[in-house]
Amino acid sequence: LASSCSTSIPEPDWSLVPGGSNYVLEYNKGIPRQKKLSLRESELEDLRSYMQEIVDEGNINLVSYVPSLVLSGECYSLNFSGKYVVLNIWKNDGNEGCQYVREYGEKDAELLKLIRRRTSTRSLKR
Repeated sequence: LASSCSTSIPEPDWSLVPGGSNYVLEYNKGIPRQKKLSLRESELEDLRSYMQEIVDEGNINLVSYVPSLVLSGECYSLNFSGKYVVLNIWKNDGNEGCQYVREYGEKDAELLKLIRRRTSTRSLKR
């Protein structure tokens, strides 16, 4: 991710993001639990707009962040790390991508609430 992000910023294929196979990793004392996420079509559209906003407003950053909750799917991961929201997004082949970071705010809290409501209480089998 680092080398492609620093030389040229790829435009994500927004038709693939967020995609149909989304899941949540919730970290408790560093141990992740993978959970199923079921979003309505309108909520997927809202999520896509939210991620486009992070790309437009966020800063490109190569620093790693310790996650507390990660929403993942095809071509992206969205990391809620407390003070920041970190969006990693890459092309379908996985060769080009960037990490965008912005400070955690009210919109992020609303999305996190929705994710928690739509996340299955049972963990997925590994």
